[in-house]
Amino acid sequence: MNNITILLNGVPLYFKDQLDSLASQSCKEFFIIARDDGSTDASYGIVQNFMQHTSLHVKVLEERTNCGAVRKFGGQKIL
Repeated sequence: MNNITILLNGVPLYFKDQLDSLASQSCKEFFIIARDDGSTDASYGIVQNFMQHTSLHVKVLEERTNCGAVRKFGGQKIL
């Protein structure tokens, strides 16, 4: 199973479309990891609503502070 990492901070205008696009894929053998590093916009609510209405595997990883681009995508494990 593949992982798809999505950042929540600052993308509410596009985030719902991105999730809907993933949900419409014919191959659903993936896991969505949504990284929230203290977003103050509607992105977190959008992913929570999506999780209630989908059979896709979704995990939200929360950090209350901005952790930087490399760490958001798991770069701390390879650096």
